[in-house]
Amino acid sequence: PLKTDSRIEEQGEFHIDPGHLLVFARRTTPAEAVDAPKLMATLVANCRAQLEKARPERAEQIEDYRKQFGPVYRTALMAEWPAAEELRWWRLEEAGKSSGGRERLVLSRVPAGDRIPATLAQPSGGAHAAALIVHPDGVQAALGPAESPSPLAREFGKRRFLLLSIDAFATGEARDPERQAKAMYFTAYNRTDDMQRVQDILTALAWLEAVWKPQKIVVVGQGLAGLWCLLARPFLRGDYAVVADTAGFDSTKDESYLEQLNVPLLRRAGDFQTAALLAAPAPLLLHNLGGRFAGEPFQHAFALHNAASRLHVSNEEASSAEIAAWAGKV
Repeated sequence: PLKTDSRIEEQGEFHIDPGHLLVFARRTTPAEAVDAPKLMATLVANCRAQLEKARPERAEQIEDYRKQFGPVYRTALMAEWPAAEELRWWRLEEAGKSSGGRERLVLSRVPAGDRIPATLAQPSGGAHAAALIVHPDGVQAALGPAESPSPLAREFGKRRFLLLSIDAFATGEARDPERQAKAMYFTAYNRTDDMQRVQDILTALAWLEAVWKPQKIVVVGQGLAGLWCLLARPFLRGDYAVVADTAGFDSTKDESYLEQLNVPLLRRAGDFQTAALLAAPAPLLLHNLGGRFAGEPFQHAFALHNAASRLHVSNEEASSAEIAAWAGKV
């Protein structure tokens, strides 16, 4: 055996000759060669052409599209619908049940060990329908204080909806100031914040369905959380109606995704075109497009399913009263 203080000395000299490693070292670059920007533009153009060519034009072509791009989409999001037996939850004893009929909870999945702060608001007299409200700033922004509910919580309360809201990953009480998501190669080994948020939405819905068993569940995404809800739609196990505020997100520009919706591989997977085609044609209210978010992929997907009446698209931001009224009718 080697002694602990023994050392192995390198023999000879170690030298790397770039001429042996570089393709065109000491040679004239071919006239038809492209530089890095042109190569990137070519790859992007080829990917877009592939997506456009694969876009189904008839209902019977949808399944082929799903087989081709569904695995890429699911890999990009790395999300899943939790099994009921994986779910755990508990009340925060120090909060208890407030006079406003609210309970503070923590939701979790056994395999992942995650922790999702949540608040449940129960209407007096019971409820047959439920709504999950997700806001980019968390529960307090979504529901407001118990003594003075937010306009949206108040409108849903009038219609006797059971309300659940969560502090999705890195929002509200789930913020972690020590998380450094911009470290080198971070996304090679970690899910991004937006990927985690999509999963939290699925976990909250699975819990709501398994524990409360409402006759109807509506998912409401406010601000950029509407985009998280749209990305979660293909994973939903049920006829969930979704209200998605797109916050004027420009879904045609790479810069928008880099700055506001960081999900690596999402554009390669077909972004919202694939999100629309993978999801069931459950009722969808798509609003606040601002002339920038492309609603056409959703209109096309619903048309293929002969379900155009289940989709409502508006460039304007819907009011709380309009959202709650729509949710009460679907």
